[in-house]
Amino acid sequence: MVNKEEHKRQVFILSLLFALLLVTFGVCAYVTLIIANKGIAYQTANIKRYDRIFKHQAELNYQLDDLLNKLGSLRHKKRTVGEHKQLQKMITERRIALENEIDAIEEVEGDYAIYRELLSQIEEIQSVLELYDIEQRKRAYYISQLERCKTIYKEKLKQRR
Repeated sequence: MVNKEEHKRQVFILSLLFALLLVTFGVCAYVTLIIANKGIAYQTANIKRYDRIFKHQAELNYQLDDLLNKLGSLRHKKRTVGEHKQLQKMITERRIALENEIDAIEEVEGDYAIYRELLSQIEEIQSVLELYDIEQRKRAYYISQLERCKTIYKEKLKQRR
């Protein structure tokens, strides 16, 4: 009789532990499903955000490439003073427009920080190119004046002889 009661008690404890295990698995499964649903919603929202940022950054890359091409053209093609200033003005206006566009965007975790840095570098390059152009024009003027002086000197030497 003691054995039967002990056996019933052991079966009851086993049944209770098994039921507790099933409840624990059920609660864990429920919590997992809730977390998974929240994760999917968060991921869907971020995918849309990342897609929007990616498209905008691709557009910015295209515009920056155009700016860099214009800077290269500014450096390598010979232009008159007016053409040079006009191209500098176009580059400056486009750079400022891009800076304003980036400033208008809600920035999260520095998504556009590299673009701000690139635009500041373009600004520095522009100022260096402007100084270079001024010095190059001064040098060309001085060389032309030197050539003029040489020809005048040669003419005076011929007149003395």
